[in-house]
Amino acid sequence: VSYNSMLNACAKAGDAARAELWMQELGRSRLQPNDVSFGSLLDAFARGGHVEKAEDWLGQMLRQTLRPGSRCYTSLINACAARGDVSGAERWLVRMEKE
Repeated sequence: VSYNSMLNACAKAGDAARAELWMQELGRSRLQPNDVSFGSLLDAFARGGHVEKAEDWLGQMLRQTLRPGSRCYTSLINACAARGDVSGAERWLVRMEKE
């Protein structure tokens, strides 16, 4: 199974719940999630407007010592913007620029 492909498909469909299930399945496998895995998962939550959940997964990504790429930050910025949280979007933009 290509976990990253499944995570990406879920993200494009905006199906955060299913993306989270695939991420959990990936965690149970002998493979480790990478920045692409987390990027797709964050995108799925962001598309669904679940900024807090995306932020939680970003924290898990950082705990695994993975560096978030621009896709991760862009997903969070877009999610904040979609719900009218301009200050939240700005906060993520500043954080992205520091990384």
